[in-house]
Amino acid sequence: MVDCDGDGVTDADEIANGTDPNDACSYNVADVTVAVTSTVDCDGDGVTDADEVNGPDGDPTTPDGTDPTDACDYIDGAATVPATSMGDCDGDGVTDADEINGPDGDPATPDGTDSNDACDYDVADISLPVTSTVDCDGDGVTDADEINGPDGDPATADGTDPNDPCDYDPASVTLAVTSMVDCDGDGVTDADEIAAGTDPNDPCSYNVSDVTVVVTSTVDCDGDGVTDADEVNGPDGDPTTPDGTDPTDACDYIDGAATVPATSMGDCDGDGVTDADEINGPDGDPATPDGTDSNDACDYDVADISYQ
Repeated sequence: MVDCDGDGVTDADEIANGTDPNDACSYNVADVTVAVTSTVDCDGDGVTDADEVNGPDGDPTTPDGTDPTDACDYIDGAATVPATSMGDCDGDGVTDADEINGPDGDPATPDGTDSNDACDYDVADISLPVTSTVDCDGDGVTDADEINGPDGDPATADGTDPNDPCDYDPASVTLAVTSMVDCDGDGVTDADEIAAGTDPNDPCSYNVSDVTVVVTSTVDCDGDGVTDADEVNGPDGDPTTPDGTDPTDACDYIDGAATVPATSMGDCDGDGVTDADEINGPDGDPATPDGTDSNDACDYDVADISYQ
């Protein structure tokens, strides 16, 4: 009852079933009846057939082993020989060999990634088209669409970063956005912006009623000289409290709060002087005290009147 090639199948059974008793990779797994002793790795997953078939308990007849003919069926961390499989079990675009062996080529060192985890990979190691449908950064765009890009080739530079929830094309969103980032700093999460149909990359494209986080952008969307951050967050810095002003209304602001040049060409108080001229003053700087109050119809310089 010898097993000359150590594949766990006796020579008698191999000859009867038409497999090669001298080839440790030529056998039917179902025919294994004795412990595997060969050190080959027939499926190239870095785990020897002995470890796969015998399993942790060392008994090939119990079901704790993995399939030695399936390069995607193995226990993570069990690799003891360099993987040779050029497949991509998790679809992340990195070959199993590169993931298991790591940069140093040694599966026993911890510099590799998990070839069964589509979110555990190094972007620089991608050499195959990504096929997984996961969205690792939660931006609503699959890693496949981010890495492969419009041309479908991961080797070209038309893709976006699958690990950066702020680096994506909103037009490519096909999944629910799960990240809680606010990439444009308008106080509305990208998830809420995409759901509401506003542009998550434009700090002036948002619904004020959707603001749930502190505004960090420095834009002044209504041109009143007060940044949206100052208007929405208000003096207490909390956008959910009612001490702010309307960032979409150039006439709703706190006098003296302007920190950037006003651009509004409206005339909130009807005194004939544009708000920009009143707020910025002759020197064009809203931070200096040479301006007038654009909400006080009696505070203006006659020489600045441009409306009749």
